[in-house]
Amino acid sequence: TDTLPDGTVVTLNAHSRLEYPMKFAGKERQVKLEGEAFFDVAHDPAHPFRIHAGAADVRVLGTSFNLRVRDEDVKVDVQTGTVELCEADSLADRPQQRILLKAGTAGSYDVKSKVLKKEQGEVENALFWKTKTLVFRNQPLQQVVAQLNAVLGDSIQLENPAIGRCALSTTFENPSIAAALEVIAATFNLEIIRDEKHYTVKGNGCN
Repeated sequence: TDTLPDGTVVTLNAHSRLEYPMKFAGKERQVKLEGEAFFDVAHDPAHPFRIHAGAADVRVLGTSFNLRVRDEDVKVDVQTGTVELCEADSLADRPQQRILLKAGTAGSYDVKSKVLKKEQGEVENALFWKTKTLVFRNQPLQQVVAQLNAVLGDSIQLENPAIGRCALSTTFENPSIAAALEVIAATFNLEIIRDEKHYTVKGNGCN
């Protein structure tokens, strides 16, 4: 975690890099991100804060959000305030795409398709790398399992689609894959089978 010259606080994930000047000058406060970081941007309407992130740019006045850049693809989850996500200036050989994202929403840019997309935000879970906490509110197990696989690096499989329809509301703090699956199995009367490569969740599921 570091504080930039303007008072903005940035927390970097592992294997990430942030470039910024010793002193901001000009109309915008410009930085460059490689990897993933959480930004709590100091409010300064006269000098927007712009992050060059892969094939896209993020522009804000004062807000907090998580930003991830992987192979030029970009994902931003907004916690507070409003964020503008647009194509990078270097790609502006045609009218730039841009979208506004409010608190609780997320946006992404796919460099291959050159498409900006707005979606429901999950900033709490996007910040798992920072908080070690996952929060699920009436979410289908299919989505829960996808999130667990993404952040814990394991392979959980559901035996049938009916299991994926079961809705889970819980909070996992610093979870292990075994502990998370134990909660899921107990909640929905399911069985967990483990082999060398993955976990399989078996049972009747939900209608």
